[in-house]
Amino acid sequence: MATGEWNFLAGRLAGDGSIDIIETELPINVEAIDRNLSAPSTMDGSISNEVKRLKVNGRPIFEPWNTVLIAEASGLIRGMTIYRKPTFDGPKWSLDQIGLPGYALGMPFTDEKVYTKADPLNIFRDVWAHLQGQQNGNLGLTIDDLKSPVLVGSDAVEGDSESGPRLLNWWSTLDLGKTIDDLARETPFDWVERYSWQGDQPHCHIGLGYPTIGGRKDHLRLVLGENLASEPSVSEGDWVNQTYVLGSGEGRDRVRGYAGVADSRLRRVRVVDDKGKASVDQANARAREELNALRGHFIVDTLEVFDHPNAPLEAIELGDEIPLFAEMDWAEVDDYVRVVGKSESPVKSDVATLTVVRTVTA
Repeated sequence: MATGEWNFLAGRLAGDGSIDIIETELPINVEAIDRNLSAPSTMDGSISNEVKRLKVNGRPIFEPWNTVLIAEASGLIRGMTIYRKPTFDGPKWSLDQIGLPGYALGMPFTDEKVYTKADPLNIFRDVWAHLQGQQNGNLGLTIDDLKSPVLVGSDAVEGDSESGPRLLNWWSTLDLGKTIDDLARETPFDWVERYSWQGDQPHCHIGLGYPTIGGRKDHLRLVLGENLASEPSVSEGDWVNQTYVLGSGEGRDRVRGYAGVADSRLRRVRVVDDKGKASVDQANARAREELNALRGHFIVDTLEVFDHPNAPLEAIELGDEIPLFAEMDWAEVDDYVRVVGKSESPVKSDVATLTVVRTVTA
């Protein structure tokens, strides 16, 4: 079912893990709320000159890196973002906003830590423990306790730049947002933002998945003529049926990963250079990812989806793999697609825009 009436609230970050709600009916124009797989969400909004002058207890409602904007519909939090800065365009004041995990972007590690044979998911949690352990830095954000079998960091080997411990320190770890991105890409693992009310407090939780999050949902389907608002955004891609990934190391000692399918077609190979892959398992996973993205005649990247019993919008989650059927004059698509982005709009609450990548069954 489509979401009910939307409402927007404003809160103030106290830095101690709590959020003080200061406005429960904020007159803000929100065009879209975008949720992304393994990346912070965003909210596209603006206010008028009159609204930007509003104050609570003598302080402006909108304070950079201190105000939280909450989008709510049907009693559920649809998005929660930190206001970063304004952009002025005449009487319109656009709001630069980012989901709470975006707090890590550009933030340094101010201590020193050495990891050998460490689970990257534990390092991920340590990054957030460090950030939220600083004075006035606690967002109240919580994280899954999932473990992975991957271990990073080894005892130093003289002259081998690809080996050695994994380091977080104050002189070289200057952007913990990038550290998180590197960990997620190399391991690999996925993470998603999940928001909820805990009593009268809005809460952000980070869900984790190794090597991916989500799963196949065969009880859902996306079909042109049923629940697709328009033809899928489709481009013609290169045909690839084998991929090699070259990881860490030098010469014949480089880690090498492979993925391929036997499809009775002429052999076509893609080679990917990714020195961040330190094991064959990691390189194989990246090779499968590349194969899934490239193998196929057509590449689907964007879908506009109506709320429909075949796939209720609330049932479509980041990471899900859903069957897609679309027969057009110039192309026919019959594939599974994985949802890596979801954009919702209060203006059209019965439609969502999905960013997808192709998956393969073989």
